[in-house]
Amino acid sequence: MNRRCIGVELKPELAEHVAEKFSPKELVTDVNIISADSTSQIAKEKIQARLEIMGEEKAQFLVLHPPYDDIIKFSDKKEDLSNCSSPEEFYDMFEKVAQNGYDLLEDGRYAALIIGDEYKDGECKLLSFGCEQRMEKLGFKLKAVIVKDIQGNERAKGKTANLWRYRALNGGFYIFQHEYIFIFQKPEKKVKKLKKVLKNAKLIA
Repeated sequence: MNRRCIGVELKPELAEHVAEKFSPKELVTDVNIISADSTSQIAKEKIQARLEIMGEEKAQFLVLHPPYDDIIKFSDKKEDLSNCSSPEEFYDMFEKVAQNGYDLLEDGRYAALIIGDEYKDGECKLLSFGCEQRMEKLGFKLKAVIVKDIQGNERAKGKTANLWRYRALNGGFYIFQHEYIFIFQKPEKKVKKLKKVLKNAKLIA
């Protein structure tokens, strides 16, 4: 789609690993991988600096794919959302990430949140809609909800579906068969929207 991308990764070694998949030219012209804490002001400043190099003030699309709480531990870092001590702490940290994304996204543009739920203490926890609500709290407008079928993903991990079912029955947990892709829009400011309407009116006239 000829899009230029900026990715943020907490673990420096993983950022380096991903960078190795691109040519030196691509890492200058098309792809930039930043190692930083996505909740931080430093990450925001690094992204802003990269946007300026690209000749842009704001990004045109935002993709958020956070950990599903503590289902998988990604690192030992306290900044890692998978190490949160409670769901409320997870939501608070996620909101900081989403706030940075909101501030760096151009008005009227779109964001996607990819997230699933979790099953803990014999109960389904709607992690997905908790994150969705935090994004609406920041000002994002929900435009669509896409349910993504993830059945068969276990085979990509070298496992069989029967093995996962056995583990679920044995361990007393549920295997989720879907995750969500929430599509949001950052509202346009009224002045900017009015200018666009007037411009279109002139074109029609």
